[in-house]
Amino acid sequence: MFFESTDFDFKILCVLKDNRPYCLGNSGNRPFYALSFRIEGDAVFESKGISIKAQSGDLMLCPKDCAYNIDGGKETLIIVHFDTNAKLPESLKKLSVSNPEIFERDFSRLYSAWSSKHIGFEHECKYILYKIFMNMERQTAEISNNTDRVSNAIDYIHEQFCDKDISISHLAKLCSM
Repeated sequence: MFFESTDFDFKILCVLKDNRPYCLGNSGNRPFYALSFRIEGDAVFESKGISIKAQSGDLMLCPKDCAYNIDGGKETLIIVHFDTNAKLPESLKKLSVSNPEIFERDFSRLYSAWSSKHIGFEHECKYILYKIFMNMERQTAEISNNTDRVSNAIDYIHEQFCDKDISISHLAKLCSM
């Protein structure tokens, strides 16, 4: 699971679209969480001695009160600042997704709804952000399942290494592929 709890509420503080020709700096400690979707561009984040490279299509969760340095080129991202009662990771966390077009669509809808400020926009924004959280959970579970499948195949190869009848089709069945 990406989130440590499924029962939580949040308050959206703002939604921003950021187009930068170059990004270099320090965030400082901020009293809110930030979740971003990187539409284009790469950047390297450093925090607490850990370096994370984010690329186009990645999501990045920056925890409350977590300072980081960033070094990147031209980039476009949509960022949501929020507060929550949930127990979230205490360090930067990146999620590389297999279907970035879904996240780009939902982050764009979130930004559009927030910017329009039409009647009921707060409810629409919460709905969209819950949908983003749901897709993040599904993506994390998919990554975990794929890792388990491959691990099973690797274990089988180790156990059956000397077996002359080992086949790719049998390994594919083990991995449900």
